[in-house]
Amino acid sequence: MGRLFDEATKQRALFKAWQKIKSNGRRSSADETRDAIEEFDKNSLSNIRRIQKQLRTGEFQFDPQHGVTIKKSSGGKRGIVMASVRNRVVERALLDTLQNNSDFVKSVNTQPTSVGGVPNRSVPHGLQLIDDAFEDGKIHFVRSDISGFFDGIPRDKVLKAISRDVGDSEFMELLDRASTVVLSNETSLREDRKVFPTDSEGVAQGSPLSPLFGNILLHEFDKQLNGRGVTCVRFIDDFVIMSDSERRCRRAFKSAEGFLNHLGLKCHNPYSGASSPDKAQWGNANGSGFSFLGYDCAPGLFQPNRKARLSLLEKIRGRIKSGKTAIGHVRKKQDSFAARSRYAQTLTVIDSVVRGWGEAFACQ
Repeated sequence: MGRLFDEATKQRALFKAWQKIKSNGRRSSADETRDAIEEFDKNSLSNIRRIQKQLRTGEFQFDPQHGVTIKKSSGGKRGIVMASVRNRVVERALLDTLQNNSDFVKSVNTQPTSVGGVPNRSVPHGLQLIDDAFEDGKIHFVRSDISGFFDGIPRDKVLKAISRDVGDSEFMELLDRASTVVLSNETSLREDRKVFPTDSEGVAQGSPLSPLFGNILLHEFDKQLNGRGVTCVRFIDDFVIMSDSERRCRRAFKSAEGFLNHLGLKCHNPYSGASSPDKAQWGNANGSGFSFLGYDCAPGLFQPNRKARLSLLEKIRGRIKSGKTAIGHVRKKQDSFAARSRYAQTLTVIDSVVRGWGEAFACQ
């Protein structure tokens, strides 16, 4: 048994992973996710022991995932992969093991301008880097995001990079299976199947492992796009390039495009006129500033942007609508146990949504 495989499959590692999955899942606005967390939690210790036994005897099989499509503001569709709790527990244990034991992964996670999907860094650190850049006179900017990022990650390339450092075949075989997308509803998705990852290319949006795979792929991107009068802050597939020179910003963005094209990826180009302001912007921040990480960013002022505020209101309306439907169902059936999203439960979920939004935007 390899050292990392042994570490990832210890009960304490799996239980620690479960605690993180449970904490995140209970704050989810999706009823299915919260229900699945509660069901697993009823016998969590025996479930963890069963997972460990299956992993160590080679009998563990990842459950097929359920693919859900979400409409994008651009009119296209995004594929979200819904995994079982037991899948996510193992994926999280693998992630924790890599972050704690792999020198290569540690070096990726210590890149200061990468602020998404890394331990102890998130939106507030990205905003601080932007504020520092403003203070340094870097008021020219180019903001963009990478199209279909998770679907386009060359999974084999990332696995090989990890394998060179890890040297544990059992761990790598498990990591390979954990990052492979196998859909349970592939047939019913029909044409929408194309927006989901395949076996060799892409990782599941929603998996604990996916941000790490993305950060590994773009580690050299982060290093090349910072320095020589340029700051590039990246949160997974969103990035902003800042400089005190508009010309230098343009040159850096052209380099970013070239780097991504070499990986088979594309980003939205604000100079072409074909991209909407939601996807890409360029200009002088002393004007109207720019939107990034859910904030409107301008020298001396950071506040939640209009899209973030509308998203909160939409979520609240959705929970109220679901609650009303459930109450109507209970009244019709005269069964107080027929639905769980009634008045009190709906208020609790709305409170959780508002608190979560408030915590996400509490850094300014």
